[in-house]
Amino acid sequence: KNLTDELRIFRDQTEVKCGQLESVLAGNDKTHYEHFSLGVAIVGNWPSSNIDPITLQKFGLVLLANWGLLPSYNGVGYRSGVELPTGPEYNDNCPTAAVLIFLPEHGEVFLSSPSCELICSERGGPEVMNAAIGALRREGLDAAVRMGIQQVRRVIRATTPLSLEEPVKRISRRSVGRDWREAGMQVKDTIWVVAQRAFLGFIILFGMLAVVGFAAYNVVRGPQEVRLKAQQAN
Repeated sequence: KNLTDELRIFRDQTEVKCGQLESVLAGNDKTHYEHFSLGVAIVGNWPSSNIDPITLQKFGLVLLANWGLLPSYNGVGYRSGVELPTGPEYNDNCPTAAVLIFLPEHGEVFLSSPSCELICSERGGPEVMNAAIGALRREGLDAAVRMGIQQVRRVIRATTPLSLEEPVKRISRRSVGRDWREAGMQVKDTIWVVAQRAFLGFIILFGMLAVVGFAAYNVVRGPQEVRLKAQQAN
């Protein structure tokens, strides 16, 4: 099988479930399935000064746009059949394409996609790129391309959409923040209670000292003064 056949089979066999976040937010099923398209670019004479993630990511997006591989995500009316996507399918957060960029002269592979919702260079991509680079260095370009395709298929099937993970993280962050605020309020309440008790204890202690002092003056010192005056009179 040539590369074109490999990519066609990949698309036919790889589907992603779109609209999952919308279904969660709306409370009813708005999901639908889309085929995931993968492109492969084998680039020669690429300047070594441009082997960086930002440049390769932009290059990949240009390729995807030129190849028409961003159907629902960017509003391009393209499908393998004659039926165009309608309604919410244009608006859901479901990018269904990526491109593997091979730089055999530099021994590098990069995965570019329009979003990290399903796969990108930072999410799932490192596994794909490392496996493809290893195959490129061990067995050559053909093996690297096939390895890259296999790994993208595996990651797509195993990955949870990013939009379903983010609310959990936000809720977790809010929960942590709330816990810290509640802990802070508890600390303030504790300090206030301790301060009140300390002030009350000071008042009680001051009162006791005053009573003891009064008693010492009147009970002990008073009779001594009377005895002294009596002795002086005698």
